[in-house]
Amino acid sequence: MVEIRSTDDGLLLNGSILCLDSYHSKHISFLSSALYPFQNIDASIITTEETQRILQTFRRRPKALICQYNRPFSLGKLHLELLPSGGVLGGASLYVETGDSNFIYAPMLQTRMVPGLPSIQLKPAKIMVMNAPYPPDMLEAGRREAEVSRFLERIKKDYRSGKRLTVLCHPVSTAQEITQIVADEGIPVVVHPSIYQVNKIYEACGVKLGPYSRFGRRSNEEAVIILPHSRYLRVLPKMLRGGRVVYMVQNHLETRLPRYYTNIEDKFFFSQKASFIDIQRAIRDDVKPKVILVFGPYTKQIVDSLDSRQFPVRPLFQNNQPVLF
Repeated sequence: MVEIRSTDDGLLLNGSILCLDSYHSKHISFLSSALYPFQNIDASIITTEETQRILQTFRRRPKALICQYNRPFSLGKLHLELLPSGGVLGGASLYVETGDSNFIYAPMLQTRMVPGLPSIQLKPAKIMVMNAPYPPDMLEAGRREAEVSRFLERIKKDYRSGKRLTVLCHPVSTAQEITQIVADEGIPVVVHPSIYQVNKIYEACGVKLGPYSRFGRRSNEEAVIILPHSRYLRVLPKMLRGGRVVYMVQNHLETRLPRYYTNIEDKFFFSQKASFIDIQRAIRDDVKPKVILVFGPYTKQIVDSLDSRQFPVRPLFQNNQPVLF
């Protein structure tokens, strides 16, 4: 019997040496993606080769067991399989079997982002464990598409009027999507060196992002500049001089910004997660779980919403009793 317990450092499987998205565990942690590349990682991790390569770009080199999609393997009494999660290069969900039970850990499913990434895969499981980083209203059908359209209108308007535009965003996943969106419009794109390296990893894996160049002193003055949003990069204030700045909100909880973000003119929210309708469809048609466990900052809202739609759902709050499987 294994227990799933939510903590402030990922999920723990009591009675096992495996943790889920824990950065500091003394055991082995499955890392589902490199969406947060500035995080220090002390744990030994199970992840994909693409995730490891992206982490190395940001000087994160944890001990790693590299696994491929759809290649089952064993860890003690657990039988594991990584499945593509769709939203970010190297992103994965984890299917786990033990004894006569099983569950699927799918923290960040996404069906619509950068073309060329592997499509999401899911498997039937008795238990589905999912994250709740956003409230249901932020995942309304069509909301992401509307934000992309609004962003396109903004960049085309500024480009036509000769106004320099800087986009602040997270350097993994969002930056590559924006590179592709802007380049597809025929607008020149200049990216921060860290984003440039991640872009090259995407392209080496067959994802076409379009033309772009690396940020430098002689960068195209008319280009849209894509810079990473991070409090860790102290060089950003110098790069932000002049022009107009827009900010890509990665997380609904992002309300405190560094002092030098004073000239932000607009904000856009590109959800890292599929629409709520797509999530429900995946649960109903692909996973078909007997119970759904939800963790994260908006657990209550997501649980209430799924419960009202007759899904078998339970919250996985921190410090609550663990759930057995």
